[in-house]
This record gives sequence, structure tokens and C-alpha cells, in this order.
Amino acid sequence: MTKRLPRGGHFPGHIRDEFLEAIEGYYRKGDAESVKRLYELSGKLWNCSDILPGGERDMVVSFGHPGDYRAETYAQASRSLRQFLPIKYPKVFVTA
Repeated sequence: MTKRLPRGGHFPGHIRDEFLEAIEGYYRKGDAESVKRLYELSGKLWNCSDILPGGERDMVVSFGHPGDYRAETYAQASRSLRQFLPIKYPKVFVTA
């Protein structure tokens, strides 16, 4: 039996840590692998009400337009990031 993620509230620390690493990777590199990982994790943390650390919050806000979005929780950051990730994301997965 597979373990399900909670629908909201507190999420496991290892998933939140991966999300923070993905934000930093996207901030530093912005490569296709970072986009892919961030996209996947933002979907998992869509309803996470845990508070996002300040440094990562600033990174998320810097991806968009200044003052456009407050990313106080992982859920807010996930929703904000989905707006600003490259729209051609699904093409990252196309293999020949």
C-alpha cells in the first residue's frame, strides 16, 4: 500500500526540504531538471500550510513581478511558482 500525502496542513519534512532545494536549484541554474523537479514538488505541496523560510520566500517572490505575490506558506509558493515556470515544461519530458 502506498502512503498518501495529506490533503492540507503539515507535510513531511523530506518533501519540504526537497522543495527548498528545488527552489535554490532553479534560482541558481534555471535548467530543465530544476524546472521539472520544482513543477513536481509544487504539485505535491499545493495545500501545505507550513511556513516557508524567509530566504526561499524572497527567491520565490523574485521569480515573479515585485510585490506581485506573497509567498508565506509552501502552498502559496507552489501556486505562485506554477504561474512563472516556463510554459514549455511538458516538452522537458519528451524522449525520442
